[in-house]
Amino acid sequence: MIKNKKIFISVFIVLLVTFFCNCKYFFAGTENQLSQYRRTHISHLYSTFKFNSNYFQNVYYGIILWDKFLLILILALIVAKAFSCDINNNFSLKFSLSDKTEDKVFVFIFMMLLLIPATRFNNRVSDPYENRNLTTFPQIIYHDKISDNSADKDKKLRNKEYKNIRFNQFYFKKLNDFVNDRFYTKELLIHINRDFVYNLSLRYPHKGKEVIDKKNKWLWEYQSFVSYQKTRGKSSYKRLLDEIYNGLSLFKKYCSNNNIKFYVFVFPDKESIYHPPFSQKNYDDDFIKFIQGVDKNNELNIIFPLKELQAEATKGELLYYKTEHHLTDDGMYFAYNLLMHKIKADYPDIHITNKKEYNISQNYYIRSDNRRSFTYGYTCHFSGLTLQQCEHYHDYPYTYYVYKNASELKSEAIREPNLLMEKFHFDKGADYKVLLMGNSNIEALSNFLPYSFKDVYKLRLNGPEKISKNDQYKVLKNYKKIIEEFKPDIIIFCTGYDVFRNASDLPLYQ
Repeated sequence: MIKNKKIFISVFIVLLVTFFCNCKYFFAGTENQLSQYRRTHISHLYSTFKFNSNYFQNVYYGIILWDKFLLILILALIVAKAFSCDINNNFSLKFSLSDKTEDKVFVFIFMMLLLIPATRFNNRVSDPYENRNLTTFPQIIYHDKISDNSADKDKKLRNKEYKNIRFNQFYFKKLNDFVNDRFYTKELLIHINRDFVYNLSLRYPHKGKEVIDKKNKWLWEYQSFVSYQKTRGKSSYKRLLDEIYNGLSLFKKYCSNNNIKFYVFVFPDKESIYHPPFSQKNYDDDFIKFIQGVDKNNELNIIFPLKELQAEATKGELLYYKTEHHLTDDGMYFAYNLLMHKIKADYPDIHITNKKEYNISQNYYIRSDNRRSFTYGYTCHFSGLTLQQCEHYHDYPYTYYVYKNASELKSEAIREPNLLMEKFHFDKGADYKVLLMGNSNIEALSNFLPYSFKDVYKLRLNGPEKISKNDQYKVLKNYKKIIEEFKPDIIIFCTGYDVFRNASDLPLYQ
């Protein structure tokens, strides 16, 4: 009788703790709340249900998050075991299970932990949770390639290919990598690990280079602003500057030969405007002096608004998103004005739009991608936060701009494997053709720029899937025909400072 009571008390405590910690997920309340939980827990393993209550004359909806449920169940079992041991020590009660039974339970649990991961392997090429490609199943035997000349063909026939067979000495290592990448419940374990890291960290949980500030609700990319000259050496540092300068100056020369005005617009990192408390400051060498070193004689028209953005950031509005590395609409409108005043010095008849020409609205979410839809932000995903956790970091009402006469802007989007381009035509704009090219920073800039010119082409360089990463900034190699057919008056190369860190990213002339 005492043994049964102990078992009953232990099970009751486990179920009570598990239910108490999950009750808000068990009962979502309404169908709208259930839809919200599905959206914020899209990467979790979950089950949904609904039931009718005749007593309350209502329908209730619920969701069970199995990773959270399993984690709390395990912790509750540990608590119940400790509670049982405490009863045993204080009241001299024997544990209800014999040693033999305990061994059987342990072996059963151990075998289940071995078998469950092997019950199913996913067949995805890439993992959206880790943002990387997964390993493929390895071959245990390789065949050496043989050329097509006659001698090799005769040798191939004589040896019947047996001498061309070799074993993969790294087979078992690659097989282990394959299993580690694809075993069942991997996502569940990833989420449990992320929950542990996040909840046990006092303020700065991190995953790789992404760091979370739980207190101020910012997501950062950890930067160590060390001196280029110290890490590379003077000769290597000068070679880096020369490589970047040559790549840009050759493209500028091409533009000049075709009567095109060329501008380079470079955005500093978010961490240099809103400085995270855990990294060191070293702006002068890595930012200002580095860019000045590239364009020491102001020959390349490089616009690098570091000091201007730092000064503007003290006035109130956020210029960068808290959960992304891109500029907000407030930040991009400010940057657009800086760029346009630079261009206006060469083309006095252009119009710079003012805030009165826009409808202003606010939203807690982020609009920075090329589809101009509201999301949580890329850094939220890469930092390892669940969508539910990321929801708590959207507490700032960002300002968004929509041109009042946006219906008068004609646009055409071209999305092909080797081309991501959008064409804009605005009759009221200045009669110039502008080619805006660059990385993701051009998406928000294209919310303002097309209303100042009659024709604007937006060319996304780092997006086409058929263009390799090493070739994505080789503008003339990939897009020379488009440039010569469009015949722009102005080309604006817009990118973030990160592209300048690697000189191989800037061979625009190739």
